[in-house]
Amino acid sequence: MELIFANRAPSKVSKKVINLCITDLILRNSSVSVLFLYDKEINSQKFKVALQQVLTLYPLYSARINFNRKTPYLNCADQGMNFEFVTDVNSLSDYKKETLDHNNPTLINIVDPKRAVSDALPLFSVKLTQFSCGGMAIAYSWHHILGDMHTFMKMKHALSAMFNHEKSDKLVQPIITLDRDELLKKQLSNTQKLPTLRRLSFLEKLKYLFYFKTVVPKKESVDFHFNPEELANMQNELSKQSGKKLSLNDAICAHMAHVLLEIDPIKSERKVALAVNLRKRIGLAPYELGNYIDTADISVNIEQSKATVATNMHQTIKQVCQQNSAYGVNHQLLTQHGGFDNISQFLPTAFDPIRRNLLITSWAGFGVYDYTFNNSKPILFRPVTTTRPPWTASIVEGELNKGLTFNLTLPQKINSLMKQKVAFDLVHCYRD
Repeated sequence: MELIFANRAPSKVSKKVINLCITDLILRNSSVSVLFLYDKEINSQKFKVALQQVLTLYPLYSARINFNRKTPYLNCADQGMNFEFVTDVNSLSDYKKETLDHNNPTLINIVDPKRAVSDALPLFSVKLTQFSCGGMAIAYSWHHILGDMHTFMKMKHALSAMFNHEKSDKLVQPIITLDRDELLKKQLSNTQKLPTLRRLSFLEKLKYLFYFKTVVPKKESVDFHFNPEELANMQNELSKQSGKKLSLNDAICAHMAHVLLEIDPIKSERKVALAVNLRKRIGLAPYELGNYIDTADISVNIEQSKATVATNMHQTIKQVCQQNSAYGVNHQLLTQHGGFDNISQFLPTAFDPIRRNLLITSWAGFGVYDYTFNNSKPILFRPVTTTRPPWTASIVEGELNKGLTFNLTLPQKINSLMKQKVAFDLVHCYRD
């Protein structure tokens, strides 16, 4: 593994310092890792050069985090990112099943979010593996403070364009706001009275410490793939029952939340949090880099129909916008308890795996299969769940960009239930 830097003169190194927002700091102990499998290999040196070029447009990917002042910040003075190229005697097909089972650590160098901060380590890592069959894998891992999946895919688009030598005028200059906190305070009105953060009591802290030492290490993941016809049946049926046009996201989230209630009846009512991209909703440009996300939080119970759950999700997501923001009241709550220095005492109300509350992120629609390296196309995209806590889920396009895959990370016992035939039949009840 080597440290690489932006491909530009030292005098033109970015001097940007980015002040972080509440969302960034809530994600301070999180990293995101994703894996792409390709049918054809590429020139590793050319790919490395493209990475160095993309750092000139996206300097935050070679930044470091600094918490040693009142307002934590990203220092974008090109301190480098990690890159590794390896060859593997195995074939692409040898890794496919392991990749689908989320148990293959050899293809990726995962960014440790805590060590990256404490030891000032790189916040972005890329590993290129070429197989004996001529295929390859490219794995990306980054500290969540850098940005969300939306930010990553903008960078990935630029990386593809630079590798393919596309004209520079086709590349949109990203927007790097130097004070994310001020931007959100400006864009979001302070109309919501209840905060979406909660301060942990001493007893809650002990419970979470115990949970993360005992349950989290034994978590497992399971995939459920929905073909296009199955998804259409699901969306049409729930839309018909609800009397309104529901999105595919509404339908699949409601369906899977209801299935979990049926399989795991120990808690007949719980909350589901749906991650929402705020950019368009609050008037930010699509190339605004950072973590501009929130959650739509919905209570669900076993007595509700799937159509009712889907309708509630549809309406709640629509309300997560400028007219329904808790950012201001969250700021007030933090200020009352010591400000950003004490943010470790807080968690989002939506995140509560101890109570079996589910957090769902949809990455469908980001175009993960669209960006190629010359004629090498992605054939499989997967989130890497190693660093994900239990009771989290992601929605991604399926293999070869067909259908959708719902990936669940759960405690071991619940995951075993989800692998049984009764769960499979409930999940795929809309399959012809």
